[in-house]
Amino acid sequence: MRVHSNEHIAFSSNRATRNNTNISKSLDRLSTGLKAGKGEQNASGIAIGEKMRAQIRGLSQAQHNMNDGLSALETMNEGMNNISGLTDRMRELAVMAATDTMTDEDREIAQEELNQLAEAIDETARNLEFNTRAILGETIPLVIQIGSNSNQKIEINLIEVTAKKLKLKEDGEKDQISTREKANEFITRLDEATAIIAKHMTEIGSKMQAIESHMANAAMYESNLTRALSELEDSVMSQEMMDFVQMDIRQQGDQLLIKQVNNNMHDLLKLF
Repeated sequence: MRVHSNEHIAFSSNRATRNNTNISKSLDRLSTGLKAGKGEQNASGIAIGEKMRAQIRGLSQAQHNMNDGLSALETMNEGMNNISGLTDRMRELAVMAATDTMTDEDREIAQEELNQLAEAIDETARNLEFNTRAILGETIPLVIQIGSNSNQKIEINLIEVTAKKLKLKEDGEKDQISTREKANEFITRLDEATAIIAKHMTEIGSKMQAIESHMANAAMYESNLTRALSELEDSVMSQEMMDFVQMDIRQQGDQLLIKQVNNNMHDLLKLF
């Protein structure tokens, strides 16, 4: 006589083991919010995700770099505005000294002020810095990394705008407007200096526009990569919860079946 068959209990036991594994994986996904928290669950997906995450972090840092670049350009622009104001005052003094209604004593006083203005231009060029870099007194380019990959950069050409470089003062020169003739000549030199200043300010403005454009592109690229990474890695929590509930119900059913078969076997053995 056939007293007992292990067929149903073996089937339920195997299914319970598989459910235990699936429930464990589901709990991992629910706790981490990730589709694949371990390498063996989705090795290729994790590798892709790591590359995307590296790009996202690089783009975030690049945006900080560009913000610093914009700050440097704004500092340069303020310095150029200051120098432009100083040259405007120089022009007033030169125009005043270019008329014969001025006496030599008047021109001497005007010359003293002009010398102080030239010193102020040099002081601005020497002392205006951004993070210890002199940005109006040297010509070495400032390189800004604007992307997460190599060679994604933009160069900011630093400028030298000392009084000598603007041709407003030669070494030892202190008599630019001491006579009417010299004052007229100095006005021409001021015209050239004004053109140089205007050119530099135009270049500063164009670099600011370029960096702002790169920043907008980097922000959009970072947002798209972040969205793609989320779709690749993040679990759909509502669906994951439904799957977990279904597996839990199935698991409880299998456990109940195994328990019932065991109880029946126990009752049968008691008859003997």
